[in-house]
Amino acid sequence: MAVSVHVFCALVGLPIIMGQLAGDMIEMPPPVDVAHCSRSTGCHFEKLHATMDGNWRWVHGEQCVGSGASRQCYSSGNCYTNGMWDKTQCPDPKACAENCALEAITAEQYANIYGVSVIKGGLKLKFVTGANVGSRLYLLEPNGKKYKLFKLKNREFTFDVDASALTCGMNGAVYFSEMEASGGLGGRNKAGAKFGTGYCDAQCPHDVKFIDGEANILEWNSTTTFGKYGACCAEMDIWEANKHSTAYTTHICSKPGVEKCSGIRCGGLPTELKYRYKGTCDKDGCDFNSYRNGDKAFIGPGSKYEVDTRKPVTVVTQWVTSDGTDDGDLVEIRRLYVQGDRVIHNSRSDILSGRDKEHSSISDAYCAAQKKAFADPDEQKKKGGLKVMGEAVERGMVLVLSLWDDTLTRMLWLDSYTKNNKTRVGNYRGPCDTSSGVPSQLRGTHGDAFVTYTNFMYGEINSTYTAGKSSKPEAAPQRQWPPQSKQVLSVSGSGAPAVQMSGPASKNPDGAFAQCGGKEWTGTTECKGHCKCVKNGDYYSQCVPPKGSYSCSSSRGFSQKDAVPSAKTLKPLWQQDNYGICAMYVSFIITFSVVSIVVGPLLRKLWREGQSVHGFLPVQD
Repeated sequence: MAVSVHVFCALVGLPIIMGQLAGDMIEMPPPVDVAHCSRSTGCHFEKLHATMDGNWRWVHGEQCVGSGASRQCYSSGNCYTNGMWDKTQCPDPKACAENCALEAITAEQYANIYGVSVIKGGLKLKFVTGANVGSRLYLLEPNGKKYKLFKLKNREFTFDVDASALTCGMNGAVYFSEMEASGGLGGRNKAGAKFGTGYCDAQCPHDVKFIDGEANILEWNSTTTFGKYGACCAEMDIWEANKHSTAYTTHICSKPGVEKCSGIRCGGLPTELKYRYKGTCDKDGCDFNSYRNGDKAFIGPGSKYEVDTRKPVTVVTQWVTSDGTDDGDLVEIRRLYVQGDRVIHNSRSDILSGRDKEHSSISDAYCAAQKKAFADPDEQKKKGGLKVMGEAVERGMVLVLSLWDDTLTRMLWLDSYTKNNKTRVGNYRGPCDTSSGVPSQLRGTHGDAFVTYTNFMYGEINSTYTAGKSSKPEAAPQRQWPPQSKQVLSVSGSGAPAVQMSGPASKNPDGAFAQCGGKEWTGTTECKGHCKCVKNGDYYSQCVPPKGSYSCSSSRGFSQKDAVPSAKTLKPLWQQDNYGICAMYVSFIITFSVVSIVVGPLLRKLWREGQSVHGFLPVQD
């Protein structure tokens, strides 16, 4: 009989926990308008949204009861805290993905927890907000289900940036990554693009928490927050910068799309430099950094620079093909700046051999000359050159907006000098001192730094930056954010409307696991029922239920055999020994069936005899 009950529970669709879950609060992604332009018809606005990367989101266990609109889900505690995975909910990669959910983010949380706010024409990203440092966001299609894929071969992309508050060691980056449009949705990944999953880049990052529907917990290093696996894909950096230095860079990979890698295939861990040039991707890339190329007066903070980073600047990137058509091979990536209604052509590289001052853009000839002059391995040539970069751009890439610091190299590769030989050509990347960029110092002294990204535009070459002011997204009617209820983009895991709670962790109706304190916390510091407010660092305290319980209303914990946290009890109910809910439903159905069998013939007999049974059968006329 037990087997029959289990099978029945599976068939009727009672609660089944699946993998890399989506949370059940209401996601309120910031609106971002993008202008799509052509020289003949002008520009029109696409109403997109930005979503936070899954690595920044609250990862917690989830237990659900019911289905459809009546589905109720509750947190079973954090799956990941301060670099550590919870071993109970994450005993192995698959179970962790099945037990843990990435939570939605409300408009209030985007601003107050992650430092992301909507401004006219785009977004403002703060460097430090409470315990949070930096952010990484992607643009979604209007329906919020997939990432917007930009296909920019024989096209240009333009945006405005204000990096005036970013000092040495910070990087306000805008780039494209060949992520899947779905964010890897499918299989154990139930969250997908709308929850910021599926990140990859040419560094094959090992800190991505979930890759291909599994938690990256094997060989996890809680100090470096690196796991065994990396996520590799082509990357096109169009703006990596602070107010002192900037670069745009191509990074190609030998395999199209996203690759889950390990070991040498990744080029080793970020700390394993001996494998750096043996992986699938060109980690160095081919960069154009004006300072590194010899023009130290081209870009910087002040009127003496050609591009003054104290002021907003329009950045234009053009992907030029061999024959000027969409079918041609990518042969050149050009850069223009616009500031104060003045179009500024890119600097020239007068320290390179060969054509010298003719080099003002990225091309195969430029990359070869640069690698030779700087004595760097030419991985781009080995992996196929700009033609391969063009193929990735043609397939479509996801726009990434970020602000970050660098715990591994302190951003010296962007704004200071690398290697130990100061006199070597190409070692100087910017004017910053090699002692700069220490993350703990930056976060303490420059926590209020920010960057703004506005007026995103793309289209035919010379169609965006030449368009009038009315064509810029800042001229579009501003969408309300936070949105009104009818505008809310529901992204709950069940597809049913989710209940919005206040605070980053208040999914339970009785306040279990809700935030109750921390620096800059302005909400209540009281917990309901039997929950206690437990400090978890300077910036976050949480209402924790009694041990073994997941409710503030319970005065004592469950016994171990009834407790939720084990991987076993979070499996589908039909795989568990403890199936009381299903048994209750089955008992009800059996009882109803027995009653129908016994009473049915009697009722039919009465009907045939023409008698009426009030309350059961209609009265006959």
